[in-house]
Amino acid sequence: MSDAVRQRFDAMVDAGDSERVQDRHFVALFTPESGLRYGLVDDLSWAVVDGDQLTVFQRGSELAFVEVLEHRRSEFDEWLEQGAAASGFPVDEVLFSFPTTELLQVIFEGSSQHFCRMALMWLQPSELRSLRSVLLGVAESTAWPAALRELAARLVVRE
Repeated sequence: MSDAVRQRFDAMVDAGDSERVQDRHFVALFTPESGLRYGLVDDLSWAVVDGDQLTVFQRGSELAFVEVLEHRRSEFDEWLEQGAAASGFPVDEVLFSFPTTELLQVIFEGSSQHFCRMALMWLQPSELRSLRSVLLGVAESTAWPAALRELAARLVVRE
């Protein structure tokens, strides 16, 4: 992320506007009804906090973030925008920094029909090209129900 995000994060830490979770500074940007807190940690990675447990988004931790799919995409984006603005971060940069495609890729590569359906409904047109290969995998896999395969096939961007 940009120097502006770094400077704002550091200013929040210096002002005491962050919290310490597992020896890391964390700035919460939004909290859905579940009470999980989503935000940024000191290296500007995305993280989720559940009680006193901090999970940084990285390969293997994606499923800790799956709750966001349970909300309409427009609602999620609005939460991010409001949280970034309220914290003084550049709104668009924070919005586009959320690891959406990485999260969706893991869901599409998984085996949960429930989460796959939610992920297919959550996609934005701007994400279709980067997820083309995994969408094609869903569309062509007989492991998925026909309705999911058909929905994925409609979303595959042709080369």
